[in-house]
Amino acid sequence: MLDGLGDGHPNVFGRHAIIDTYPNKSRMKELFVYDMFSSHLHKVAEFVEEFRFGEETRCDLHPRWDQQGRWIFVDSVHTGKRKLYALQYAE
Repeated sequence: MLDGLGDGHPNVFGRHAIIDTYPNKSRMKELFVYDMFSSHLHKVAEFVEEFRFGEETRCDLHPRWDQQGRWIFVDSVHTGKRKLYALQYAE
């Protein structure tokens, strides 16, 4: 199930792993939460990365949990500037 996502940048908190993808042909990067106990995979977000962000200026999401597992933080350029974004996570 996870093989098609590429190697991304997984990060684990408890039973959940967050996994990001590299941009697809439409320049969309996806963010998934994977429940390692139930094997359930859920897409929680997607981010566009313009063509001007490539090579040295590309911006991988590098998802990571906060210490309580309630927030997911990602790096993104979907607004045209590289910033840190917080997504509230609720099971």
